[in-house]
Amino acid sequence: MYLKIEKLFFKYQNPGIESRFILKNINFQIHGNEIIGLAGQSGSGKTTLIQHLNGLLKPTQGHIYYDDKELFSKQISLNEIRSQVGIAFQFPESQFFNETVEEELAFGPKNLKKFSPSEIQQQIQDALELMGLDFEKFRHRNPYYLSGGEKRRVALASVIAMNPALLVLDEPTAGLDHSGILLLENLIRQYRIRRKSLFIVSHNIDSLLEFVDRIMILHQGEIVFDKPKHDFIFSEEKILQWGLKPPPFMNYVQPLKKYFINNQNRITSRTELFNALTLRSVL
Repeated sequence: MYLKIEKLFFKYQNPGIESRFILKNINFQIHGNEIIGLAGQSGSGKTTLIQHLNGLLKPTQGHIYYDDKELFSKQISLNEIRSQVGIAFQFPESQFFNETVEEELAFGPKNLKKFSPSEIQQQIQDALELMGLDFEKFRHRNPYYLSGGEKRRVALASVIAMNPALLVLDEPTAGLDHSGILLLENLIRQYRIRRKSLFIVSHNIDSLLEFVDRIMILHQGEIVFDKPKHDFIFSEEKILQWGLKPPPFMNYVQPLKKYFINNQNRITSRTELFNALTLRSVL
């Protein structure tokens, strides 16, 4: 799947009130098999932007293309787009509509009307397993009465069950304990293996750098950075200008390079720094 956003502007239409543009001149592309991170201050427009990716919001100006077909035209339907782009928002309880976990996970695939009953059942089981939840144990449980971490996992599983080509995760680590974060890492690995794309939104740059290949920064409604993550590591002054905190591990990369880290470009996350230090200690 290929997605292109071109010269997108957006503002909410409030009758009688002059509204400002929340998003301004947004341009980017997503190709297949990409893991992309989007960061920015609260209020920068991150959630507003991702709601454009499957047609929940319509641009005030600009264009959105999927495989060269323009969204909000006769070339492609919203139903088709939502079968290809799945969004798991930050607050899972706001996404639940059904009384059991099984019904919740079946809701999306049934509405797409492209899967057989047996395929839906299999996708439900696979999605729950991927999120570390036993199908038989959870299928009849009411999602509203799950723990916070279980709600997050079920919310993610409900989107995964639709088998989207692009999975959008809004603050996916919120509400997850350590085991849940490990499952999220496994989910990301599985999407790489399946050559699908992930678009991960987070205010936590340290966590994003663990997962992604490419970083985008949204600042005051504009994309001010969109490059591979190794370029991001060398942008500390700009990171501060964008109102963000540089990941703590960045404080150690430059001084340690002088002594024993041979290839600074490879140190793009706290895990890579730890591995470099461990390798050095072994040698």
